[in-house]
Amino acid sequence: MESKNSKTFLANKVKIRKVKKSDFEKLIEIYQRAYQNLKEYAEEGKENILKYLNWLYKQDKDGFLVATLDNNIVGFICADKNWTKERGEIHEFVVDPNYQNLGIGKFLFERALLYLKESGKKYVGLWVGEKNIKAKNFYKKYGFEYKGKIKVWEKYLKKL
Repeated sequence: MESKNSKTFLANKVKIRKVKKSDFEKLIEIYQRAYQNLKEYAEEGKENILKYLNWLYKQDKDGFLVATLDNNIVGFICADKNWTKERGEIHEFVVDPNYQNLGIGKFLFERALLYLKESGKKYVGLWVGEKNIKAKNFYKKYGFEYKGKIKVWEKYLKKL
């Protein structure tokens, strides 16, 4: 079990940078591993995942960030400052299952929220699968509030 100090040490080694198109192959692998037990919320097949990643990149390439540890990509997030005038949107947030619960997701998520705040957004929204309890609990810790549901997706919103 990781101690709080080892988590802090590990998080201090994590680097955040903008995504590059050359990262997409690795992002596909991480995405597939992360959605292994949540397939009902995932894009299916490498071709569809690649289309999705390209869509994310076009939405806001400056807010499409990767987390690296020892030069290996271990997670990514897409924070879209172009969603609406007052609201940014988190479209995707994935940490490789082999690196979860180490503080990497927290570091990556906080960087994305800062990006949206510095972009002048007053709110940030996101959608999460109704059965993804771990993610919903994570978002609630950051002050996101449930705002409704469409099919299997729940909407959450936070004032920045």
